[in-house]
Amino acid sequence: METSALYRLSAHFGARALSLLTVVDHVASGEQSDYSERQALFTDMTRLALEVVADS
Repeated sequence: METSALYRLSAHFGARALSLLTVVDHVASGEQSDYSERQALFTDMTRLALEVVADS
């Protein structure tokens, strides 16, 4: 939902936008990531986001 709004607003104002998403839980199987896995995934995603911003 937030990504849809982000892209709509960026199109309206002629801006560039990017959404990075991380999946940490599996809805169908009920499998959940533990806290340390979740933190590692978010850390990796944050680093990637910063690299993308720095390169643009």
